[in-house]
Amino acid sequence: MYTGKFRIPTKRFCFRCDSRVYHSDVKGYPYVCHECDENMYKFETYKKKNKDTYVNPIAEAIQNKR
Repeated sequence: MYTGKFRIPTKRFCFRCDSRVYHSDVKGYPYVCHECDENMYKFETYKKKNKDTYVNPIAEAIQNKR
């Protein structure tokens, strides 16, 4: 959750809302999205140039299991 502290922006974006994510101060989560108010792992984000070719490892594992 956003605590009002200064956050450092990254070159990554949120898959849910396409907003820029910031470095998180919560241990275990490298990123935070202010729009979704969520802490995120790297696989929950993308870089703009990689969005069309990015494969989410969780979604791929679920699909291969079926």
